[in-house]
Amino acid sequence: MIVVNSPPAAAGGGAAGNEDFTRVDVTDGTWTKYDNNSVGSNISNTAGINSVDLTTTATDKIINGCVWYKELTLPDGADFNFTDKPVDLRGYVHLPETGWRDSSGATGGLDRPAVASKTYCVLGFMTDPENLPTSGTGPWPRDICGAGLEWQAVNNRLYRTFVRNTSNSGTYGAITANRSGLQSISASDVAAGHKACNRISWSTQITSAELTSGGALTPAGIPESYYMQWGDRYDNGDKRIIGNYSLTQRWGRTRTTKLYVWVACGRGVSGAGAGATMRFDAYYNAQLLTGGNNPSGTTGL
Repeated sequence: MIVVNSPPAAAGGGAAGNEDFTRVDVTDGTWTKYDNNSVGSNISNTAGINSVDLTTTATDKIINGCVWYKELTLPDGADFNFTDKPVDLRGYVHLPETGWRDSSGATGGLDRPAVASKTYCVLGFMTDPENLPTSGTGPWPRDICGAGLEWQAVNNRLYRTFVRNTSNSGTYGAITANRSGLQSISASDVAAGHKACNRISWSTQITSAELTSGGALTPAGIPESYYMQWGDRYDNGDKRIIGNYSLTQRWGRTRTTKLYVWVACGRGVSGAGAGATMRFDAYYNAQLLTGGNNPSGTTGL
């Protein structure tokens, strides 16, 4: 397999797998910022932790918030071409300075971001950043997936948020952001050192899908990420659950010759009453495997 990292950095705090991860520093000069809605400002990185101030603008598609992206390349500088090779993708998002509140009303943390602040941080991969949205109706990246953490209006639990484009209609399909609540924090959780589920790790694979049918947007037989495996952790690093999400994301509707990593921050739902500061620690790992797929017509059975 070929590991795409530059340079690798261990993903502390419980990221999935044993591979080296690359830590995200959106200020290091390698990331392109795209913020059509002017959501993020005062961006910095201190001791590895990224910080961004967010407006109250609602960007519920995630990818229409403040986005940073960069192209992944192979160790020799070549494009990340997965036309006939499988790919392993992994991500990790941690909100180390978030506030917390339990069901009895006890509070704490640094409120970066605060509880119920309607903020999110999501990390993922895509092939077509040229299709990042220019308006509330798109366009949208056709080949994209990601996962991260989100505060909604609930004040004693974070949500996990998955992003994908599985639409098979129109020119660019449609972005889906699937949200579901994590652990509701009680006084007994706090006593056990579990003040918030503020870490999520995830992984998926891009593999051959020769038997899948095509449609208006999707050519037949292009690669697919069928399932996403994910898990969340409490703020002290204890693991909570491991789950599977039916991602069913198709790849190759734009290209299979380039791959980009992206991170997005913003306000996921409307009604935020004031600006917020998001501090996040994120990591990624992408591996282009040297075996596992066969060219069409040569699958050996």
